[in-house]
Amino acid sequence: MQLTGPSIDPGRLLRGVSILPPGIALLPAGVRPFQEWKPDQGNASAQFFRLESGYVLRFPGLADFRVSADGLVIDCAPAIDAGDRWQALYLQQVQPLLRSLTGDPVYHGAGIRIGDVAIAVLGPSGRGKSTLAAAFASRGHAFLGDDCLQVRLLPDSRAELLPQQRSIRLWEDSLSALATQGAVAVDVPGSRKRQLLATSGFEHCDQPTPLARVYLLGEPGAGEFKLSPLSAAQAAMAWTANAFVLDIKAPAVIRRNIRAAARLAQAAPACRLDYPRDYAALDVVVGGIIADLAASAL
Repeated sequence: MQLTGPSIDPGRLLRGVSILPPGIALLPAGVRPFQEWKPDQGNASAQFFRLESGYVLRFPGLADFRVSADGLVIDCAPAIDAGDRWQALYLQQVQPLLRSLTGDPVYHGAGIRIGDVAIAVLGPSGRGKSTLAAAFASRGHAFLGDDCLQVRLLPDSRAELLPQQRSIRLWEDSLSALATQGAVAVDVPGSRKRQLLATSGFEHCDQPTPLARVYLLGEPGAGEFKLSPLSAAQAAMAWTANAFVLDIKAPAVIRRNIRAAARLAQAAPACRLDYPRDYAALDVVVGGIIADLAASAL
């Protein structure tokens, strides 16, 4: 299920999913998860199971997804009364994980085009990738994607970012704080965020763009804007830590991700980005990154 072309159509992706009756069981009795996501050590928000034919991805109370070993056949059994909330899960979580089965590098990151090149902003959910991408877009720099970053490795030790969905998902406070030049915000089924659609003045880049610089988002709480260069080894670890990976114990997947991270660390310089999580600081952050990008090109 490799995604190529000038832009990603969510409707086309959803048409590749077979919808089963709500509440139908996709797991044989006694199968235990090989991986779980537990935010803040609470109840699992996602569980992953291996089957002989592939995998089951369970999002408790929302939906189960059964996928073939190659990621090409997908069945969805929504939870009873979950409605259309499975759609947001599929686009934001399941689809990037499935791409890891095909060998395409996919990362938790935002892509932004500045001039003729692109920057990647890496970091886990909640660090501010989408807000930063929207801040650049509202200042005239087109975004390629806001949370799911797909990279194409080129044979000459370079890399390019591929365009993703033509929208950015934001919390309501970010929507209110950012100048979005009349961009249209719509509700997202199954998500408390809203989707800010690309438009004139808030533009989406629909072409693959050479990767020039990588910024790893630091922990919230910094008192000032600061860029700290990363070594090649640190950059490779950052790429690896922010990869979408379904089966973290599959040897082939591990090897692919290590090779991809090593190549990406050589393809573009990386640094850690710290800044106050304050909307008033975004002008400084955007200006500082643009200045850093210009200096690295000299």
